[in-house]
Amino acid sequence: MQFHSYGSTDPGKKRDHNEDNFYINEEVGLHILCDGMGGHQAGEVASAMAIKGVSEIVTENKDIIERYESDPSLDNRDKVFNLLRNSIIKTSRNIFNDAKANPDRTGMGTTLDLVLMTQNNAILAHVGDSRIFLKREDIVHQMSEDHSVYYHLVKQGVSKEEAKKHPQAQALIQGVGSQEYVEVDVLHIELLPNDTFLMCSDGLSDYTDEQKINQLMNDNDLQEVPKKCIEFANDAGGKDNITTIVVQATTESEQKKLKNIDAKVKALQSMPLFAELEYNELIKVLNNMVYKTYQDQDVIIQEGDQGEELFIIVTGNVDITKQGCHIGSFSNGDYIGEMSLIDGEPRSASVISKGVSNLLSISKDKFSAMLQVESHVAIKLMWCFLKRLNSTLRKTDDEVVKVKAELEKLKK
Repeated sequence: MQFHSYGSTDPGKKRDHNEDNFYINEEVGLHILCDGMGGHQAGEVASAMAIKGVSEIVTENKDIIERYESDPSLDNRDKVFNLLRNSIIKTSRNIFNDAKANPDRTGMGTTLDLVLMTQNNAILAHVGDSRIFLKREDIVHQMSEDHSVYYHLVKQGVSKEEAKKHPQAQALIQGVGSQEYVEVDVLHIELLPNDTFLMCSDGLSDYTDEQKINQLMNDNDLQEVPKKCIEFANDAGGKDNITTIVVQATTESEQKKLKNIDAKVKALQSMPLFAELEYNELIKVLNNMVYKTYQDQDVIIQEGDQGEELFIIVTGNVDITKQGCHIGSFSNGDYIGEMSLIDGEPRSASVISKGVSNLLSISKDKFSAMLQVESHVAIKLMWCFLKRLNSTLRKTDDEVVKVKAELEKLKK
């Protein structure tokens, strides 16, 4: 794995000290950014403790990361997820207890963003309202979701306009050390060459949107990007501490692998079921899917078997048969078995690979577990599902009307 990373921090124009901290360990591929909070410079203590605590736990257990690099199985990936989650949870508890023992540090805490680069993959961890952006093929996507009152309300279905009116819209729901236990967002991303991450505290993000982030990242000299971001934020007012880390993947992957990564995302984007999802939400769905390759004449679905998976064709072709008769064919972007995610009824037809085909699948259990954790994704998916069901029912009604009309003609 090859990557380049650079970081910089600045107190800004309004603060007399800097409560932000950042950490880069290129040997492990570990990048951490923290934005501390709390009076009497306690925020500086919290961010420093978070950097030290998380980095030590992760580096002491780098054998878990190395096993994942040598064998990037889902089981090994989950072990890395758990390592990152547990390192942040343990560190949060330590900061919380330190604040209890030292009254002058009461209420201290910190945001924490983490990017771990492993072979051709990146794993992200996030708590708070610092942000992680991904620039891919000249488009910038925000990959983290703020743990603020505003974002919480939006995720619950409140309109953005109404959420902004809340008197504590920008207040954090959770931070590392602000409470004894924190819930950590973790996300896996398959990397493409030149994928670039920008991690930043709100000293920058408060002045920007994705379009401006794209402009700031549009520099041939990667080392200049953090400096350029800080200059921009200070010119805009510099009301807070400003910290940025930029990480760019430079791995030359196989062209076939690159096409597969791109095809996976596009396959999801083409599905009506996922039409309302943001880019980072699509990646969350992908994190719960399995990529499978089938050879010519392999049976993907057997008629009569219990339906427990949704399949999406990434590349290739499949034949649909019922009681041995060919009734249709599907190809790239088509999907099979969405109803199995809801009712789990026996399959009504068989699906057989025609030549080599590559499919994504998600089980009913994985789908249900994801919806329980990601309530805002659940709302969007259920809305899309209802729209698709409504469209199907309307078409069925139209067909019934046509059949009735034909029957009436025959009677006459």
